[in-house]
Amino acid sequence: MSKQLSKSFFKRLSTPINLLIDPGPNDEEIEHAISISKDVPDHGNLKPWNIAIYKKTEQINLSKLRRAIFIENNPQSTDSQIEAEFLKFQRTPLLLVVTSKVVIDNPKIPIIEQYLSGGALCQNLLLAFNQLGFGAKWVTGWPSRSKSFLDFFQLKNEDIVLGFIHIGTPEKLIYREK
Repeated sequence: MSKQLSKSFFKRLSTPINLLIDPGPNDEEIEHAISISKDVPDHGNLKPWNIAIYKKTEQINLSKLRRAIFIENNPQSTDSQIEAEFLKFQRTPLLLVVTSKVVIDNPKIPIIEQYLSGGALCQNLLLAFNQLGFGAKWVTGWPSRSKSFLDFFQLKNEDIVLGFIHIGTPEKLIYREK
């Protein structure tokens, strides 16, 4: 059995965001996936990251912010480009925003190791939700580098958005052809 699971694990590709549909995970599944995902390499037990949870109704305010920032930075954009930006955070039943919260004055744990710990958390989230039967896609894009978004999440200068993780039920599974 383990060879079969291992083989499918390595053939599996991440599900495109547009194929992650309702239903999303319930509160218990979200809490379980997040809880087990936090067991990552983390020297000093700093937990140098934060996870913000956005269900469908909560994604709208984040989408309004995305749209406003996009318009401000792209005044020549078309209505269709603006609408596409507005909808990007609303494409899946659940959106997690993972941000860093590094400790800069820790002499034993470099900032890069703290970022890597957050990256490991993001990877674990993908695997945990996948094991629960959901698809998950980890993306970044311009909002992860936007000062306005960093300010919204109250991040310090050295903190970053590690990823936007979209989660839903995969409409179909996609496997790598061999």
